Amino acid sequence: MSNLAVVQKAYQDFGEGNIPAVLAVLDDNVKWMGASGFPFHEGDGVVVGPQNILETIFARIPEFFTDFAIDVQRLYESGDTVIVESYFKGVWKATGKSFQANGITLWDLKDGKVTRTFEAIDTGAMMN
Repeated sequence: MSNLAVVQKAYQDFGEGNIPAVLAVLDDNVKWMGASGFPFHEGDGVVVGPQNILETIFARIPEFFTDFAIDVQRLYESGDTVIVESYFKGVWKATGKSFQANGITLWDLKDGKVTRTFEAIDTGAMMN
């Protein structure tokens, strides 16, 4: 499976709520570099390892957002990196306002496993 196909499938699985399948494509030492400004990111926003990503990111999304979804627009592959252009959508619970925020995520892969992600998301648009 190509790197692009691995990432595309991970987004599909996330959208379907199949979080175990998303975690399965993460390397044991994956480094998740979250977008600054998310309410649940602490310190520098870097989370290491699938279990930590599950507990500190994925499991906490429902605390702050309802109807959360990622609408992938385009994917680009360059060597071991996949670039994803997307919209993050949902409702910010603190205000009850819906949002659509621009997002770019870089995914680095080795041997079919994600070793690093880097997110750039308009968190200001999300938490309005």
